Amino acid sequence: MKTMKYWSSFLAIAGIVLMSACNQGAQNNFDLVAARKAVEEGNKMMMDHIMKGDSVGMANMYAAGAKIMAPGFPAVAKENIQHFAHGMMANGGMDFRLNTVDVWGNQDLLGEEGSWSLFDGSGTQLDHGKYIVLWKQENGQWKLFRDCWNSDGK
Repeated sequence: MKTMKYWSSFLAIAGIVLMSACNQGAQNNFDLVAARKAVEEGNKMMMDHIMKGDSVGMANMYAAGAKIMAPGFPAVAKENIQHFAHGMMANGGMDFRLNTVDVWGNQDLLGEEGSWSLFDGSGTQLDHGKYIVLWKQENGQWKLFRDCWNSDGK
């Protein structure tokens, strides 16, 4: 009877360890290099939307439940991002550049640290700063989930 309890306990513990190892293996298969490339491609799309004044395209880059947390504004929920982007782009002629510094995370959520610069139509730098973005998988695509930035003050 003791032997049976011993083996039952052993098998239960071994099962937990194996499930944990399998779960760990699934996370180890995540390709962070490919994810970073997807983030950088997303940033290129974002810069393109901003330079073209495409607030609809920009808003579509954000995941359900997303928020923009811009300096000097209350948090902007997903349903208001297009309106916020339109107001941001109203001045036109912006050359906006993003530079990814670091990306970390897993298959569900990525964190991105970066820097940004804003130039006028003549190439004069108007402002620069840093940002943190959380990217979330949605229907097989990486979309912005939290977007927060501030200025270094020129």
